[in-house]
Amino acid sequence: MDHILLCSDHLRCPPIEVEYLCDGTNFMYDFRDFHDYPARAGVDTMLLGNDQLPSMALKDSAPFVQAWLWFGLLSEALIFHPTTELEVFPQLFLKTKGTQKYLCTIRLSEMIRETKASKALYSLDMERLYSCIQNALDFGQKILSSDWAKSQIETTGIHHQVFKSILASQILCRTLLGAFCSSYSSRVQFPEAALKIVDFLLQQAGWCPEGVRGLTPDVCLRYHLSRYIRCPIRGDPKHTGGNGCVYASITHNVVTPRHVDPACDCKTIATTGDLRRFVSKGKVVLVRFCPNNENSNILEVKGVDITSKDMVPFIAVSHVRMAGLGNETANSLPSCQIRLIQSLADKLSKSNTESIFFWIDTLCVPRNRHLRKSALRLDWQLFAKAQHTLILDPPLYQYKFCTPEEALIRIRFSTWKMKLWTVKEGFLARELIFRFDDRLISLRELLADFDEYSVKAGKGLAVLSKPEHPLQQDIDEKGSELIKLFEQDINSWLGEEKSIPDATAGLLKMELYRALRIAYLSARKFQYLVESGELQQIPIVWEALKIYEATLIQEAEVRTNEEAGSRLKRFLEIYTSSSMESIAHLLDTNLPQKPQASSH
Repeated sequence: MDHILLCSDHLRCPPIEVEYLCDGTNFMYDFRDFHDYPARAGVDTMLLGNDQLPSMALKDSAPFVQAWLWFGLLSEALIFHPTTELEVFPQLFLKTKGTQKYLCTIRLSEMIRETKASKALYSLDMERLYSCIQNALDFGQKILSSDWAKSQIETTGIHHQVFKSILASQILCRTLLGAFCSSYSSRVQFPEAALKIVDFLLQQAGWCPEGVRGLTPDVCLRYHLSRYIRCPIRGDPKHTGGNGCVYASITHNVVTPRHVDPACDCKTIATTGDLRRFVSKGKVVLVRFCPNNENSNILEVKGVDITSKDMVPFIAVSHVRMAGLGNETANSLPSCQIRLIQSLADKLSKSNTESIFFWIDTLCVPRNRHLRKSALRLDWQLFAKAQHTLILDPPLYQYKFCTPEEALIRIRFSTWKMKLWTVKEGFLARELIFRFDDRLISLRELLADFDEYSVKAGKGLAVLSKPEHPLQQDIDEKGSELIKLFEQDINSWLGEEKSIPDATAGLLKMELYRALRIAYLSARKFQYLVESGELQQIPIVWEALKIYEATLIQEAEVRTNEEAGSRLKRFLEIYTSSSMESIAHLLDTNLPQKPQASSH
C-alpha cells in the first residue's frame, strides 16, 4: 500500500505492513485464469467463506487470499507491461526488511502509467479486469461478513494476516478501477461490511464512528485518512473508537476561551459598552488591538455602516466557538489571543502603516438575545465586504503545511467544515484564508497549487480527485439571494411558529438545515471539500430550490410566517419526497402537490 501517499502524521500512525506469505511452501499464483485459480488450488470459496472448508480454516487462509486477490489481480492488470517477465513478476511488488519480505506497491503507479502509455493497454480486456476486481471484492466481503471475522475484529482487531491481505487487495482493487476501469467505478459498491477493516483503523486513530459513516465509501481515501491522528478540541467529546461516539452522553459545558499557550495567564480584554450602542443603531462592530506607550491593552471599538461604499477595510475571522475562541459568558478574549489575531490580520492587510480592523463574533456580537439577532442579520453583507475571511481551526493550525493535497484533506475533515455556520461563512467570503502552523494560504491559491501538484504526483497516488462530472457551480447574485431568502424563511418559520411541537420542529430543522448546508457547499470553490453523499444531494437541493423560487415569484409581496411555512413545506416535498408521508403526518396538514415539469 506504499503507493498511497502518507500524511505528515505518519510517524505517529505508521502504515500497515503486509507480510509476504506466498513463498512456495504455501499458495502461489500461477499466472493463468484469475477466476479459475481457486479450483486449480483445490479451494471451494463458498465453503471457505463460510469457514466450512475441511482442508483449511479461515484463520489459515491468508496465503491463499494473498496469492489470489493480490498477485492474481496484479497479473491481470500488468502482465502485458512492456518489461514484465513472469519469473521476476512477484519480486516487483515485494520489499525486504531484515529477513522478512513484505508486499510493496512503490512501483505500482509508475507501472500503471507505463502500461497505459504503451501498446500493452490495447491487450487489456477492461470488462474482464472489472469482473476480476468485482470477484475479489465480493470474496473479501464474504470473509468479513463471516462469524469468525466479526468475532476476531471485535476481540483482537484487524491485525490478523487475513485482514491485512484483504485490505491490501481492496486498495489494489480501488487503484486499478481508477486507473483502468474508471467508467465502471459507479457499478462497484463498497458496502459497510467491506469497509470494516479500514473503518477500524479510522476509529483507532480517533475518528468518531458517526463521522466515519458519513465518509465517501472510498477505501483508498479512508485508508489515507486513518493515518491522520484526530485530536479532539477542547469542549468536544472524546471519541471512544469501537464503542461508539459518546457525544450524546456528554452534558453541555459552558464555552470559555483558552489562551494561546496553556501556561499563559494574561488578562482578558472585553469590548466596551459601545458594543450595544452601535448594534442597536444597526452598525457592524469592528475591533483593533492597539497597545499604547504604557504597554496597557487597548481594544479600539468602531461601529460602521456595512452598506457604505467608504467602509474601512477589515478582516473577518471564522472559527468554531468551542475550539478556543468562543465565550458564552462575555464579549471578551484573553489578551494573547487578541494579539495573535491582530498579528495574523495585519499579515493579510494591504496597509503597511497601521493595524487593520477585524471582526470576530466573540467580541463583536452582543450576548443579549435581541441585539445578537440584529447583529447576525448583517452577516451576508459583512463577509462579502471583508477583505479576507481568516479561518482559525485547531485541526489546521496545529499542523505544518505539507502538500496542497494534504492541506485540502485537512480542511475537508476539519471541525470548521463540519459546522453549518462556518460553512455559511466560507460560502459568503470573498477570499478564504486558512491558517496552518507555518503559513497562511488562500483557498484559491490552494486549488491552483493542487491542480498543478496532482499532475506532478510522482510515484504516489493522488487521494483526492476532481469529480468527473462536477455538480458545483459558480453561484451568481440571483442564486445567492435565493439561498438567503431560503435561510430567512427557515429561521422565521421555525423560530416563530408556535403550533409546531418541539419534536416535529427538531425534525424539520434538521432536514432544512441539511439542505441549506448542501446549498452552501454547491459553490464551485468547495469542489474538493464535499463527500460523495453531499455531492449527490446538490442537484436534489437545487431542483427543490427551483420550485421554492417559483413560489417566491408568485408570492413576491407576501413575507408572512404562514407563507414561509407553505413555501418550506413545498420545498421539503421535493427534497425529501421519500419521507414526506411521515413529515406530513407530523404536521397534520396536506402538503401542496408537486408542480408539473412545465412549471420548473
